[in-house]
Amino acid sequence: MNEFFIASDKCYPIYLGEHEYLIQQVKMKDFAEWIAVAEPIKQQLNQTQNDYMQLLVNLHDHCIGLIALVSDIPIDIVGHYVFKDISQVVAILSCIIDVNFIYFKETQNNNKNNEDFGRIKSSNKKENTTWFDSFQFLVQAGHTHESIMNMNYGTFHKYIEAIEKQNTQQFMTNISAMRIAYHADAKGYKSFKMNIDRCL
Repeated sequence: MNEFFIASDKCYPIYLGEHEYLIQQVKMKDFAEWIAVAEPIKQQLNQTQNDYMQLLVNLHDHCIGLIALVSDIPIDIVGHYVFKDISQVVAILSCIIDVNFIYFKETQNNNKNNEDFGRIKSSNKKENTTWFDSFQFLVQAGHTHESIMNMNYGTFHKYIEAIEKQNTQQFMTNISAMRIAYHADAKGYKSFKMNIDRCL
């Protein structure tokens, strides 16, 4: 799934028999319910090496809960396919993990502390960050609480990354300007300021 798929909050169609259903990206407002069912799944993914059939066997209730949360497939239909053709349920599960890959990929590849996943990084190691710190980070960048809660998780995560990158670039620009201003004579500083003014 590419960035425009994430940013436009697209759904992915999946077919069961003649019926089309949609797999959605998880919304921030549903994230507490998502974590309850998805967290054990993402832990298991590391151990089973993406064996979705084994995942479905080991964490059946969590997998069904995940399907119920981010798809419009009726649970009785899912239950029917568990007995009729379990490979279809495995395909649904695989699709959900692909559509919500940012959540699952980060955990598998480089996240060691799942409690902090998705939160902004604190510069002070002793200071615990909360989800409200992440929300405030986005609010300062112009988002509203309502817009944040209606974002899908991928968009939320990408905005956090983009703002962190922008803040780092701004910090480096400020340091460079301070260094130039400190070392420049009056004429050099005036020339530097004129060049900056032209850019504004």
